[in-house]
Amino acid sequence: MIDWPVRIAGDGGESSRNVTHLGRRETEHHDRYQGEENGIAYTSERTRVLSPPYVLSIDVRDAQHETHRFARKVISLEEGAVADADLTPP
Repeated sequence: MIDWPVRIAGDGGESSRNVTHLGRRETEHHDRYQGEENGIAYTSERTRVLSPPYVLSIDVRDAQHETHRFARKVISLEEGAVADADLTPP
């Protein structure tokens, strides 16, 4: 059985603000999650940048250990039709 993390509601860690990235209007969301893995409790702080229908970045870090982190960011975005050549690795 998977013990999924629980979002911490109302702790003051939730916020949103409008930003611009890659020439797009976006909303940056901040929140926190708590969970336990292998008997060790943790708190993760998450930042997401959304510009529907895209998730342009996600950054998750451990609240106690800043070096424990995962980040994924879109660095280039060209909207339009996708050709087979666009999906072929260089």
